[in-house]
Amino acid sequence: MQLSHRAGAALVIVSWLLCGCATPLQGSPIESSAARQVPAIDRAGAPNIPQGRIGFLRLRQLEMRGKIPPALERRILERMGGRPRIRVAFDSHAVVGMWAIVASAYTYIFGENAKGNKTVTAIDVESNGCMAPANLKVDHAENLWLACGTSPSDAGVIQAYASGSKKPLATFADSFTCGEGCNFDANANDVATDSSGHVFAANPFSETCDPSCTDWTYPLVWWNANSASSPATGIAEPDMTNGDYIDVDPSGNLYVEGYGCIDSQCGAMLDEISDPTTASAKITHLIAPYAGSSVGAVYVSNKGRVLNIVDSGSRTMLQYALPWVSRESPFNVLGPTPTNYYGGGYPIAGGFDRGDKRAVLGDAYGWLDVGNVAKNRWSAVTNVNLFTGVYGAAYVPSDK
Repeated sequence: MQLSHRAGAALVIVSWLLCGCATPLQGSPIESSAARQVPAIDRAGAPNIPQGRIGFLRLRQLEMRGKIPPALERRILERMGGRPRIRVAFDSHAVVGMWAIVASAYTYIFGENAKGNKTVTAIDVESNGCMAPANLKVDHAENLWLACGTSPSDAGVIQAYASGSKKPLATFADSFTCGEGCNFDANANDVATDSSGHVFAANPFSETCDPSCTDWTYPLVWWNANSASSPATGIAEPDMTNGDYIDVDPSGNLYVEGYGCIDSQCGAMLDEISDPTTASAKITHLIAPYAGSSVGAVYVSNKGRVLNIVDSGSRTMLQYALPWVSRESPFNVLGPTPTNYYGGGYPIAGGFDRGDKRAVLGDAYGWLDVGNVAKNRWSAVTNVNLFTGVYGAAYVPSDK
């Protein structure tokens, strides 16, 4: 499937970012989302990526930690000759059909109409202390939940926004004091909430300093939604170094995509954690890590009966039945999503509408992948505010 319009600018901006794609494995997502090496910087300021061995999330992690310059921002500014102009202001009366995180040089979250082809409002989240927004979800009450990779304090934050508001209802700091002289902070990449009022964050990078620092200590943290001022509580997963994407089913089970090692096998992996906020939390490895593997963004749909896993490399979303059974294979595959004139396309994260009839995924090549679920028919929808690439999207109302 190809787009009829030319998207050369978006392709140039993200082509270096996406060159780590590998050939899809049968029935499984591909390409490690957390390759371990730090790339050198070339004369143009862009990371050198030898033989495509570094993934999208690892690049984002390095950017958030200040190890490499924000490449998307640099390339956009080079081609536009200055500060990109946001084409819409905040409108408290706007009817938002979906929210989108755009890879622009400045941190706005865009509210699109129901079709996704027109921006009707925008929230300047940087002015609220949210920098490097990474993913988002919309809950049953139509509150927008936003995972922010960093903040003025350096640690990531989770923010909640009520419908029609440009200021957060609550901000949860991805940090806590772990004893005298001990501190923890992390960069949040995804957020999930459950029906009991718990808020969860996935951390692609975390650090505990006591006083020397140890990296990747808590890939997950949680808070009580009614106590935003309380410190986070870490969730230890001994086999997982970093959490990338998360979601929760109606029973409160937490699904986590991340990177880790079991024995000598390292790679992307998928966990289910039951009772994640208690001392009796039980961790089950659903997809074990292995070299060259990857599991993409996860999303629980159909009232907790389906776990969706994005395979960015093959531009598909794999659907697994819940509750999960051992050695389970996907019962359905949605996609492939569209490509542009040059064959580029890279869906990252998204979700479903209230009736689970339509799905939306943010595409790094500069559009929203919008799909009719029953017919598995997809189209690419864009406008001037999306061309730099979309990290994630969520319907309003969603199916949560």
